[in-house]
Amino acid sequence: AGVHGVSFSISKHFCLIFISYERKSIIRAKHMKMAKDESKDQVFYLSESEYWSDITDDYVQRIADMDPNEVYPSNNPGPTKPDGSVNFECHCVGHLVASPCGYEFREAITCQKAATEEELEAGACADQLLAFMECAMRTKCFKMAPKDDESEEKSSS
Repeated sequence: AGVHGVSFSISKHFCLIFISYERKSIIRAKHMKMAKDESKDQVFYLSESEYWSDITDDYVQRIADMDPNEVYPSNNPGPTKPDGSVNFECHCVGHLVASPCGYEFREAITCQKAATEEELEAGACADQLLAFMECAMRTKCFKMAPKDDESEEKSSS
């Protein structure tokens, strides 16, 4: 009758630390049972009592005692930095920067941010935007997921 533990997955390339500020709890690897198959992602299981137990690690306790704004600073102003330059760390463009066409994307956006409205209307940055679009078409990095033909046929009948 209800969940008696917390489980989550961590891949070989990603590490997660979860801190609960309300109860000063943390998910700690040393208290978890680890999956034995190293070829797959590891799954950690944590009992409810382990989850709610006090933090015993000094470093983690210092982090837990910090104000959440210090741990997760809200210095991400969106797509434009205060100085007017492009914020390529913004979640709204991060996936484009990390794409196979990231270089072309950065070149096109940087050019557009530096150009005036009149320059853009006169065709400024067209070459950079075209290079980005050509890269996207060549690499198919923005293609849609394939549709399931079988489910399409059923829904159309």
